[in-house]
Amino acid sequence: MARSALPVCQALLPDRFTRCTRTIKNGPGPFCTMHGKEYVTLTNGYKALSAQNDELVLVDLTDNELRMIKKVSDLDWLIQKQEDCVASFQAEITARETHHIRFFGKVDPGHANWLYRVDKRRLKAVDQLAKLQRRRAQLAPRYVAATKRAIPESGRISTRQVLPTRDDDVGDAVIACTIIAVCVVLCGFLWLLLSSDGRASTWIFLRGVLASMPILLQYLLWGTKIILLICWEIATILFMVWWRTVVVLTELLSNRITFPLTPAAGGR
Repeated sequence: MARSALPVCQALLPDRFTRCTRTIKNGPGPFCTMHGKEYVTLTNGYKALSAQNDELVLVDLTDNELRMIKKVSDLDWLIQKQEDCVASFQAEITARETHHIRFFGKVDPGHANWLYRVDKRRLKAVDQLAKLQRRRAQLAPRYVAATKRAIPESGRISTRQVLPTRDDDVGDAVIACTIIAVCVVLCGFLWLLLSSDGRASTWIFLRGVLASMPILLQYLLWGTKIILLICWEIATILFMVWWRTVVVLTELLSNRITFPLTPAAGGR
């Protein structure tokens, strides 16, 4: 009597398409020895990820709570935590899909429902992450390009390290002080180039300008006062015309104004 052929392993290789060609020698299971051990390892792996994700606390801030955050460092910490949550959810989804496709050929309905719930939490985390990043862009608009994270349509994100930011106020102050210092140096250099008579003439001119400043300011105040008075008079006249027009129209509509009827020439 011919000996029956040994069954072949039913597992797929990591490419998810090629089937294993090893025969099953130990036990009645559908997998060879190597893939039987891999089955246990992958099962324990996605179960560990699932238990970890069950303990995750997602960032769920309202728009008012986001506006109350004023420090970029606080947002960076929240963004990093949210990125870790999204990456962990995606890792569980990938591990479960890989496990079921390689060892069962498809994802069964029970696990499909589980994956739907996990992906729902992942999408919620992605949405909150986008809000955190928009708030960060509001606080540091000059460095959006350096700290922007790409979120493709699939919702998978890159968890790269956030670059350190620079204090904008300090940078602007340094630039302003540098410009002032350069102007002072240039003025001093030009002053040295002037002759004695030129320096005296320049000094007299500057004294004249400083002495005439009060008069110029007084003329400016007078001009401003006159312009305001003219504007007030024009506004008053326009208001009175508008008010009188409203009164006349109201009386016309209520038939309070009657026009005398003058008989035509030659009439009875």
